[in-house]
Amino acid sequence: MGMYSGLLLAWELGYRQLVVESDCMDALRLIQQGAGSGRCGSLSLLLHIQKPCNQNWRVLFQHVSRVGNKVADMVAKLVDNIRALRFSNLMFLLWKFLTYCIRIAF
Repeated sequence: MGMYSGLLLAWELGYRQLVVESDCMDALRLIQQGAGSGRCGSLSLLLHIQKPCNQNWRVLFQHVSRVGNKVADMVAKLVDNIRALRFSNLMFLLWKFLTYCIRIAF
């Protein structure tokens, strides 16, 4: 659901060209091939993700390695919780997140 939440947030923030990176090749195949190829559990995920993709914008899905996707994974988890936070808590959380990302990058 992190991909779905990220798509919704990007739309709300006004982004109209987006590259979505995922380390899950199965999910990317399912999104690109459509509903006819999925199992029942996967169909729900597909429908959730395809709905925001049908809006007036450009969304490109790309595969990335799991090792190279650590920061994106953390951002996806943050997006899932972002609406529940107050602004001051959000700023503190963003500060902690960015300092952590800088530490793991170097």
